[in-house]
Amino acid sequence: MKMIVDVPGGVIYNSCMHTLEEVVHWLDDLFSFWKAPIPDASLNGLQVENSGRVGVVGLAVDPTLKVIEEAARTGVHLLVVHHGLYWKGQAVLPRRDLYLRLRALMRSDIALYAVHLPLDAHPEIGHNAVAMQRLGWDARPFAADIGRIAELDPPRDLDALCGELEERLSLNVLHRWPFGPPRIRRVAYVSGSGLLAFDEALRERVDAFITGEPRYSAFARFRELGVHGLFLGHYATERLGLWALAERMKALGLSTRFLQDDIPL
Repeated sequence: MKMIVDVPGGVIYNSCMHTLEEVVHWLDDLFSFWKAPIPDASLNGLQVENSGRVGVVGLAVDPTLKVIEEAARTGVHLLVVHHGLYWKGQAVLPRRDLYLRLRALMRSDIALYAVHLPLDAHPEIGHNAVAMQRLGWDARPFAADIGRIAELDPPRDLDALCGELEERLSLNVLHRWPFGPPRIRRVAYVSGSGLLAFDEALRERVDAFITGEPRYSAFARFRELGVHGLFLGHYATERLGLWALAERMKALGLSTRFLQDDIPL
């Protein structure tokens, strides 16, 4: 069975059904660039198989039971997530919440593919790269090419910067730590739980550090060092790459849908 797919630069024809193996190989190739020295705790790649066919792909930040049940209702064959079910050093005994998720996936014949740091860091469709594209900022990679350092020209005040982030990234600034200078010229941006890169950002002499979630132990450091902290939500900042990945997957002739969860953190 064939279908017509609109893609940038023209129209291509492709099968609407693929084997799971084909789609997994395509994903593995897309994210094979990740050679950074930071080890990834995620067991990236195919984590749960299905019976072998894929026509509809769901994308989600987390494979929560709510997301899996929505995937089943909407005919998803493969669920691609940023935070998978399996992590290095974790006991993988399928107790309670893991059991419920695995049971829901298997009952609905849904495969699960996880991609963690490679999706943070992808130079074109990664969370941080997409954020810079949407913001239109002149930026360069830092923090093992995961985050970005951006030069703001003209400089922004804090209110203007927060408004720009909310409008262009389709999210809310959840927390402000207003400890930096009145005019913000250089910012660091790291999706998710990015405060691990704060010391590296300090060496870049940033005026503001933007990430997903705050940490209690960092508050006094921001205040004492005179840096603004802006926290946009771990979940909200890690939708962006999945939205971009969905567009890439459409070119394979796959139907894609983003499965939203109500995680306000």
